Parts: sequence; structure tokens; C-alpha cells
Amino acid sequence: MRATAARRDQARFKWQHCQSLNNWGKLMKQVVFAAVVLSLAATMASAMPTDVDTNRDGFASLTELRAVYLDITDERFIEIDFDGDGLINDEEMLIAIDAMLISKADAYV
Repeated sequence: MRATAARRDQARFKWQHCQSLNNWGKLMKQVVFAAVVLSLAATMASAMPTDVDTNRDGFASLTELRAVYLDITDERFIEIDFDGDGLINDEEMLIAIDAMLISKADAYV
């Protein structure tokens, strides 16, 4: 009789352990899904203000910058355009804001 009870207890423990692993798997799927959603949202977020990038190409031209930042000179634009392609990308915009080459206080609102 004791052997049967021990087997039953052992089977119950295995079943509970499997349920625990199943719940852990479900939790991990939810965590991975949340991480993917958050990373996609962060990737889609743009450093380029929408009032600057009027044609929505992901870059700011000198004309687009001057429409918002009235005091942007040709020299300042060249200073901000690190890669020299004639357009300001997200990374360049963030660096320019961090380096205070562009200030929100200078923006025409």
C-alpha cells in the first residue's frame, strides 16, 4: 500500500512539475513577445521631429531645417551634417541637439 501511495505522490509531483514548466514556457513567450513589441516601437520612433521632416523621408534638408530653426546658417548645417551627404539623419539630429548645435528654444513654433 505504501508503494502505491509513493508512486501516486511521485506521479503527482511529476505532473505538477510539468505544469510548472508549462506555465514558465507561457510566461517566457509573453516576455519575448513584449520585448519584440517594445523593440519595434523603439525602432519606429524617430529622432527627427515631424515638423522638421516635412516630406517624411527620414532626413532633414537645409530648407526643412530653416523652416523651423530660423537661425540655421550654411556653416551650422555643414557642422551638423557629419557624413556630408547634404541631409541630416536621426543620429546627426540627436548629436546636434545633445551638442546644443540646435536648440528647441531657437525653433519657430
